[in-house]
Amino acid sequence: MFASKAIRHAIADLLEAAGISVDTPAGRLPVTILRSPPSGGWVKDDALPGIYMYLRREEIRPASMTRSARTITMDLILEARGADAEDQLDDMQRAVERSIAASANLGGLVMEIRPVDAEIHLERGSVIFGARRLSWSVRVEVPRADPSF
Repeated sequence: MFASKAIRHAIADLLEAAGISVDTPAGRLPVTILRSPPSGGWVKDDALPGIYMYLRREEIRPASMTRSARTITMDLILEARGADAEDQLDDMQRAVERSIAASANLGGLVMEIRPVDAEIHLERGSVIFGARRLSWSVRVEVPRADPSF
């Protein structure tokens, strides 16, 4: 499987297995993990709170004559709605970071994975909506002739 595809699937599997949920005034809500970005870039209201991901950038450098070191920038998008949207986003970010840190190297798939940035978006109108983009740096090393795992 191509390295980027393997990483996306491994992260989605990890987050699904974590069973992430958030506390809200209405009770505990499960977080929807989408395996691909939603149409228009927004999680549907009936699937909130929700998380999706995409790989934004890949830097490829030689590691040796036969291997490439790839540093991938992966973005996880967290979305929530309600008066406590910020709290939901905080709870989701904590759960995501804990889940990925507990895996350390995603079962040997990656050499390093670490959070590098978070960008927050909040809209206050008749409905409060919040989104957070968590950027991760993921480092792998693969054969140059076949960048697969």
